[in-house]
Amino acid sequence: MKIQFSQMKGMIPVLDDNLLPEGFASRTLNCRPEGDGVVPFKLPVEAGFSIAAGVKSWSLYHYDKTETLSRTDNADFLRGPIANDAYNRMYAAGDSEKPQVYYQLGGGGPSSGDLAVKVPNTPSVSSSWNNADPGDPSIPVYNSVYYVTGVTVLGEESEPSDVTQVIQRWDSASVYVSLGANNDSRVAKRRLYRSDSGGDFQLVAEIVDTIDGYNDQKDTAQLGYACESENFNAPPDNLEGLVNAGNGYMASWFENTVCFCEPYYPHAWPIDYQYAIPATVKGMAATQGALIVTTDSQPYVFQGTHPGGISILKLDLRAPNLSRRGIVDMGETAFYPSTEGLVAIGAGGANVITREIFSKEQWLALDPASFVAFRYRSFYLCFASTGAFAFDPAKGYWPLDITGVDGDQVLDGHYDDETDTLYLLVKSGDDSLTVFEFDSGSNMQMLWESREHVRPGRAVISSGRLDSEAEAALTLVGSHRGSEVYSSSHTTSTDEGFRFSPGFYSRFKVRLESEDRINSAAIASSKVELV
Repeated sequence: MKIQFSQMKGMIPVLDDNLLPEGFASRTLNCRPEGDGVVPFKLPVEAGFSIAAGVKSWSLYHYDKTETLSRTDNADFLRGPIANDAYNRMYAAGDSEKPQVYYQLGGGGPSSGDLAVKVPNTPSVSSSWNNADPGDPSIPVYNSVYYVTGVTVLGEESEPSDVTQVIQRWDSASVYVSLGANNDSRVAKRRLYRSDSGGDFQLVAEIVDTIDGYNDQKDTAQLGYACESENFNAPPDNLEGLVNAGNGYMASWFENTVCFCEPYYPHAWPIDYQYAIPATVKGMAATQGALIVTTDSQPYVFQGTHPGGISILKLDLRAPNLSRRGIVDMGETAFYPSTEGLVAIGAGGANVITREIFSKEQWLALDPASFVAFRYRSFYLCFASTGAFAFDPAKGYWPLDITGVDGDQVLDGHYDDETDTLYLLVKSGDDSLTVFEFDSGSNMQMLWESREHVRPGRAVISSGRLDSEAEAALTLVGSHRGSEVYSSSHTTSTDEGFRFSPGFYSRFKVRLESEDRINSAAIASSKVELV
């Protein structure tokens, strides 16, 4: 008799230990599969960043990773979609503060401001121009109107102000347009546009923000380009998050409305790009070919290459998203926690992928409303009020102990692609905040315990062998009628066989423990069978 333990997998809590498929574990802690064996997670290491009290969301500043960004609400931080951005912009939106833009001007750390560029005050023209007359009937007279836009130091142009009254003007006339005071501290200059006799609004002049008027002496033929920002509505103040949807545009939501920015103009969120659905949005993720929108009822799939032409598909799965922080882009699909289990959703549909892993009661006992999750390697890595775990649909459930301190809570995290580092913002029981580098310190003590086997007849299990990268322990644990009655352990750093002590038991498990990789293990009736 010989039993080989390789291709080790995680737990399936819904099944009794004696009904588990071969290779799955009855218990694991602090390990994950790698190749055919298991390896331990590493301890988290303090990253050395100072965090102010009250912070709930945190990110590295992409363009200078000695600098960080933070907010006191549940927010998302995104690098902007602008190519060769001279101002190194990042963007943030969350559930209570206004959307923000972070940028660099010259040296030093990032500055920040409201993402919205305010609509300027309406310009005005003297009423004496309402029915003005050039005095020469051969001179063409135009019915003209003006409006103004604001332009930030970053080149972001606002939507236009309201228009002036219609005036009568002619080429060679000199019309003074009063701009009023600048109403936005981010605006560095204003652009004055004019429309003659119903034509496009074309540029008259750019005027620095400290000047409150302009004397327009331009003929119609001298006007510049047409205004490009007529539909550049400011983003709503209550945007609740941000997702990079591809093709140069970002997506967000508020209440039951999904909205998009103008491609490559992240400060502009046209009302024409808002889509209402009959459910409250709870979070979203961008996958390959689709924007996944989760709600308090059924999920939706949004698809399209431009925000002005989006198709919307409501999926026939009643699976509300319980945690905004729990939705994770896993590549072709997104995972999120619902009342029914962990849902995998993509362009092709949705299904609950933990139905065969957890009972509904077991799933809800994990407190999915508290999930804060990330994509880590191939895993859905989750931190909850009840503990942490890694999950892979093919390899099961892998619990882990992130810090070992009761009361520690992961609030947010940031994955840095360049260094392959996951940073975690952790709130301790005393309310202090610390940023950790996950899986970066010394190896944790790991445990992997096999499914329960029935001892056949009079079969004897006398020997074992362990293939590991460092010192490891193999324990044969025996039970009879539900009680543990036997245990024989051997610690080794070689792959040579060893013998167990004699004993009686009717069922048994094999427990493996180490601080380094375990490739495989085996037990047998004799040492000869182990070769």
